[in-house]
Amino acid sequence: MRSQEQTLQLLNEKILILEKSKGEYAKKINLYHEELARVRSELEESWKQHNATKEELGACRKQLAVLCMQKEQCESSRSRLLQMKTGHTEITPVCTSSQEELHSMLKELEIEVETLKSSLEDEKNHNEKLTLELEMVQKSDSAAVHSGVTDVNSNASSDSGMLELQHKLELILRSNTELVAEKESLLDKLKNQQQYVGMLQRAGGYEQVESWMSNLDKQQSDLMAELRAYREQHTSLAELVGSTGVLQETLYRQKHELLQKFEEMNVIKIMLENEREELKSAQLKIQMMEHQMLEKDNIFQELTRQKRLLEQDLHEIEDRLRDQEDRLQTQKLALEAEIRDRDLRIRHWQLELRAKQVEVSSARTLEGFDQQSDQSTVESDNTGEQERLELMRSQLEEVHKQAVARLKLYLEEQFTIRETELQKNFMSEVHTLKQQHTEQVNAAMSVP
Repeated sequence: MRSQEQTLQLLNEKILILEKSKGEYAKKINLYHEELARVRSELEESWKQHNATKEELGACRKQLAVLCMQKEQCESSRSRLLQMKTGHTEITPVCTSSQEELHSMLKELEIEVETLKSSLEDEKNHNEKLTLELEMVQKSDSAAVHSGVTDVNSNASSDSGMLELQHKLELILRSNTELVAEKESLLDKLKNQQQYVGMLQRAGGYEQVESWMSNLDKQQSDLMAELRAYREQHTSLAELVGSTGVLQETLYRQKHELLQKFEEMNVIKIMLENEREELKSAQLKIQMMEHQMLEKDNIFQELTRQKRLLEQDLHEIEDRLRDQEDRLQTQKLALEAEIRDRDLRIRHWQLELRAKQVEVSSARTLEGFDQQSDQSTVESDNTGEQERLELMRSQLEEVHKQAVARLKLYLEEQFTIRETELQKNFMSEVHTLKQQHTEQVNAAMSVP
């Protein structure tokens, strides 16, 4: 029993430790859920920023469309200038101020072309970087899929979030590709304008060149203003694209952290499952031990009941023996009383006989010597009767003693047999209980 109590105490302590660890794991899981909610809110905020960036990109596209229309107008004006150049045969020298303006305009156009080329290269590099990041995200998604994440709800939410991120990245890459194509077309148009200005510069001087040069200067100033506006828009667009790249890096880092946390959660869940299995096995063992203890209690109660019944049977047998002894004692007393009564009667008869003998002797003394023979015969008869009575009394006492001895021997034999059987049954049941108790103690000690 002491070993069972120690085993139960150890199991209760282990259950308390498991409950404490379970509470700590629950706290960690709640912290992970809070961290996931925070990351989800950050992702939503990043998605909002991406939508805002997308809207700004749409506005930039609209502005680019306006610039394209303005460039088409410039090209139409240049075509009109070329027509005017072919229609006049006399050429006047171009003034020095207009030539300087043309040179400055050419320099600015060259600078703008170089700036656009560099921005185009930057955009290409950024697009390649985004493409590589997208491939890395896809590879990490496939690795996350094959990593065997066991939490279905968390996996579903993370997979849907990563699909949304991939879709958003594809949209950003597509928009960047469209912007690059528009910039390339813009560069081509600027190169054409540069060629037209070179042709004008090589033309030297023509008639009415001042009128269309003034128009050209006006268009050039408008074009320069549009180009400055486009450069500012391009700068803002590059900043937006750069912020999108930073956002993508942040999202990738957060995704990596989330995957690590998911793995930690999976490890914790596996540990919790193992602890739960151990707790269940311990509870089952405790239940088995409790069931065995209940069975032992029932067996002990049954043995106690049987013992009580046996004690009752023994008391009944003792009572019967006492009653039988009382009856035998009563019979003995009755026989002794009868014997005493007979002794009294014999003595009374003897007294009467003596009295009669005295009378007879006195009478015979008077009657003579002949009657003495008759007296001796009567005395001999009385003596034979007395001896017969004494023999009967001794025989009755002997028969009574033998009957009492046989009864005592029979009762002792029956009591010994019954007691031996009870002791055997009791010893066998005690041996069975000891074996069961030893097996239960060994099973309890073998529990890890």
